[in-house]
Amino acid sequence: MEHQATSLLGNEGIGITFTDKPVTPWGGLVLFGGLARQVGLKQALREALPFQLTSPNATDPVEVVLAFMAGVLVGSRRLAHVERLRWDLAVHRILGVKRFVSDTTLARFFRRFTAGTVSEVFERLMRWQLKLIPLEEDILDLDSSILERYGSDLATML
Repeated sequence: MEHQATSLLGNEGIGITFTDKPVTPWGGLVLFGGLARQVGLKQALREALPFQLTSPNATDPVEVVLAFMAGVLVGSRRLAHVERLRWDLAVHRILGVKRFVSDTTLARFFRRFTAGTVSEVFERLMRWQLKLIPLEEDILDLDSSILERYGSDLATML
């Protein structure tokens, strides 16, 4: 079905069409999905995460982490903000999940982490990331340290 409208302040025609397909404001996640597939993020997470869930109803830990990452990418600042993705069918299709995790599932999942498991997972993922970078000859080391000095006497700065 198509409708015609006119712009508010001009005479420009605007075509309006409708579709039964899911639409999302977070279509940019397609780029994340493509990059994640290209670098093998799913397999890296599967190898790095120490949790093996046995319940037939449990969500795959890889899907939990990818849902969290998608939430962060769309601007979530709290686990509860990830809920908005839970009801977006287009996001489900982009990520390839049948059901999206709830904020409660995310909270329970992250409670499993101890300081030791955080270090273990971080080290595994860091090693994986470094393998993606072809380090053959030159290395560029970026340091974000800020060193503040006050005054104009050079001797006091040294």
